[in-house]
Amino acid sequence: MRRSIDQGGFTLVEVVIAIALVSSVLTATTVFFVRSLALGHHYAGREDAVRVATSALEVATGLGGEAVLTRRDRVSVAGQARVPGVEQYLADAVAVWDPGAATGDGATASLPTAPVGVPLNGITYRQNWYVVKCWRSADTSACAGGGSGVAFLRVVVAVEWPDRECPSGACAYFLATLLNAGEDPVFPTAPTYSPSPSPSPSPSPSPSPSPSPSPSPSPSPSPSATGGGTAIWANRSSGYTNPAALWIASSTLTVTGLVHTNADLRIEGSGVTVSPRIEYVTSQSVIGAAPVPVRVSPSAPTGVRVVADYAPGGAGAIAAGAGYSAVPASACASGTWTYAAGSVPPAATVVYVPCSVNVTTDVAPLLVATGTITVATAKVTIGSASRPATTGLLSGSAATPAISISGSYATVHGAVQALAGGVWLLGSYSVFACGIIGDTVQVRGADLTITGTCS
Repeated sequence: MRRSIDQGGFTLVEVVIAIALVSSVLTATTVFFVRSLALGHHYAGREDAVRVATSALEVATGLGGEAVLTRRDRVSVAGQARVPGVEQYLADAVAVWDPGAATGDGATASLPTAPVGVPLNGITYRQNWYVVKCWRSADTSACAGGGSGVAFLRVVVAVEWPDRECPSGACAYFLATLLNAGEDPVFPTAPTYSPSPSPSPSPSPSPSPSPSPSPSPSPSPSPSATGGGTAIWANRSSGYTNPAALWIASSTLTVTGLVHTNADLRIEGSGVTVSPRIEYVTSQSVIGAAPVPVRVSPSAPTGVRVVADYAPGGAGAIAAGAGYSAVPASACASGTWTYAAGSVPPAATVVYVPCSVNVTTDVAPLLVATGTITVATAKVTIGSASRPATTGLLSGSAATPAISISGSYATVHGAVQALAGGVWLLGSYSVFACGIIGDTVQVRGADLTITGTCS
């Protein structure tokens, strides 16, 4: 059928061609956007991996020297899984370990022989530390396993994470540094000139000093005497805790307030500064921290909160009035509820959760959970700067950890308390006000500030 000259519209062939052209353009555009989105996730994941690796390397450099080998036993070192690609950093060196470590200690060493998971922005990154020994001669900058020259310890950090953009669906990022394997050299000072002294009579012998008795534990000071409240308190007083009831393996950590453990204390790293006091009850091992720890008698923390007070009908719930918000048990999918944007009323001052909580956004009210509390998102703010004494995190879980904060660049205005379980601070570049109280406490992040006084 022929179309008249004045008849409008398109022929069927023209319509088919137009549809084909539009489909081609839409297909290409869709592929472009999907590919751009995938690459965006890939590079964002890699940026987070760099931060995780940098934090892991700072822990190693904070320990320094042979302290990076502490508790890394021979069997664990030999059986350590190799991340694909790490061999190029280890091939020209020799394996080293802590000869005094017991078999299996490596998993809980300062630099563990087992991978450590770090959840960040929805992805779990796996930190791996490898330590080998190499030697560098005076005529070369290369450090190799020849056994001659100056000995160094090479610490390699390998961070791996799932990503479809990488071969086999997994990416890896590596960082390495050299640490002096021996003690720092001591250089002689220049001699000073002084005139020959005139002979003086020989001094009479002084009586030998009598040995003084070992000091008994001193009482723990009142909070007002600490000049900054309680910054870190580990309440565990019985039972073995590996590696310690209070374990700090950090670099560039500034603590203002009392640091106390009712059991053992272990601090290792560099730039760990506490003002004014560090206390322990049973034993202590401190490297790179000041001041010298003081042995005290066991005592109870002050100002603790009780989880049951914030259950529906409890004293804390009644005191919160209209600001009280209780999450129903039916909202706990598989025992966990997600604290996300818009999940609680804007005016809430207390949020009670009858299960574990996964925090993915800022938390302004006091968050109370009967289960664990996990904060893995970076750059979150917990609590309120205008009323820090009434905000923070409170967990009733007996798990280790009961509260885990692994996201970096966190700002926590309120107290963090898990009196029945452990508190783990794993992220870096974070600030904590109002103190940390736990049955056990681990601080393994870098560049952290912890204060014990709510401003």
